[in-house]
Amino acid sequence: MSTISRLVCLAGLCAASARAQFTDFQGGKLYLKMEGNMSPFALASNTGARGSMNNVTSLYPSATSIFGNPAALAYIQTMDVQTDFFLPGLGLGVSSERTKVLRNNLRTPIKDFLAGDNNKVSNPVYPDVNLGLYQSTSLGGFAVAFGGPSATLAAGVQQPFRGSIDFGLGGLRIGLGLPEDEADPQSDSIKVLLSVDAFARFQAELNDFSLGVAGEPWKNVRLGLAYQRYTIDMLLEAGARVDGILQRAGQESYFHGEGVNYHDDLDAHGSGDVTGAAHGIRMGASWQFARHFGVDAMISMAETMFLTGSLSYEYNVLPSLDFTGDKVMDPAKMNPTKLTLTTRTKQTIQDMRVNLPWEGALSMHTEWANFRMNFDYSYFMRGMSVHYTLIDSADAFDKANKDVYRDHDGYDSVEATRSDNAFRLGLEQQFALGIQVYQVFFQIGGIVYTVTEGDVLSESAAYTPQSLPFLPTMNVGYYFPLGPKFTATVSLVAFPVSLFKTSVEYRY
Repeated sequence: MSTISRLVCLAGLCAASARAQFTDFQGGKLYLKMEGNMSPFALASNTGARGSMNNVTSLYPSATSIFGNPAALAYIQTMDVQTDFFLPGLGLGVSSERTKVLRNNLRTPIKDFLAGDNNKVSNPVYPDVNLGLYQSTSLGGFAVAFGGPSATLAAGVQQPFRGSIDFGLGGLRIGLGLPEDEADPQSDSIKVLLSVDAFARFQAELNDFSLGVAGEPWKNVRLGLAYQRYTIDMLLEAGARVDGILQRAGQESYFHGEGVNYHDDLDAHGSGDVTGAAHGIRMGASWQFARHFGVDAMISMAETMFLTGSLSYEYNVLPSLDFTGDKVMDPAKMNPTKLTLTTRTKQTIQDMRVNLPWEGALSMHTEWANFRMNFDYSYFMRGMSVHYTLIDSADAFDKANKDVYRDHDGYDSVEATRSDNAFRLGLEQQFALGIQVYQVFFQIGGIVYTVTEGDVLSESAAYTPQSLPFLPTMNVGYYFPLGPKFTATVSLVAFPVSLFKTSVEYRY
């Protein structure tokens, strides 16, 4: 992917600053398939899809209250089973007509660019695009609770996130011409013809397993405790095969040459396998201080998740390319005897750890015959942050000799830097107002946050949108009985994370 992005950057910048001309273009075939489900913040899961935020309220008790306020489990006196799942597709798949529109949207800017005065492409072939974006049928959560006269026990598992990306690009062909002396357009030119094939596959999932217990030690006062174990798995595999020919004053050099003692390819590839686990705890309380009014409280904490494994990628580029300077491609940096000499750059992310949020929340609610309302407020004692070590290494290039440096053993010398970095999602506060009238529910709220990124040596600047200083949330849907013991709840829109999330609850 890095090689492709750099080629695109080369295409756009060379034409402007180095008088480069496109001479050949064949778009190839682009394939992209994305599939996944996401329902963090419990906006469309847990307590019948009707709970606000992390289900601080105990208005909708069910087995999945172990993922919200475990004190709500004490309201269950029999057996309760609940499943959360996504319906298949429901309009999220990309139809053939939509694919045509996306294909045209991709071709139009390419066509306009190639038709410019600086390019001489005779018969361009535009890319063939095949897209598939789906929300698949998936079980997002399952929980069971057994209620008794003195206590309620519950167990369950949910999957707040699962996703996969499958990308493929084949048959891309780019031809580029560049005068060796910009002051003399009639001078010998450098011509490059490249063909590109690339792929990328990525899979990730986050799971949450929980055990909980709740009871009513005093009249109208209920307490609950839940243990949670979070696990994460990520798998990445990507690569790009770039081949071609470079011509200069009649001299031809081929990439991927045999028997050469220097890098002569433009390939790129990446890989990664990361897993991690962490333990957490939830404590909740519910107090029904009046017939129609109550108040709930919840505290959630989790230990730091240390991730095993690493993510890395590397790519090769021509030393004559300089994306930071005024001239993108400098023929003076080319070695006449090694026209296809390339240098390798590699980046590795390792020693990753994730600090999961710590949260304290309160909820006030009222309940009548056909009307329920709750207002939830959550304060984050600790936001989410990701810490990692970045190792950046590159082949050392000798500008005087126009070749890579050699160590005393004759191998390429490598310049490496190591830095500790952090990304922080500064969750600060969250609020929501939920209303249910008969069988229709509506919840609206927001999340106040900041985003910070930087390393330990530089000052990190926090980012907060000025126009909208919080992320709005909304959950709209309805519930209906499927029989004397089954109830289905459909969350039509749970902005910003879910569409058409459905819960089915069985209460014995």
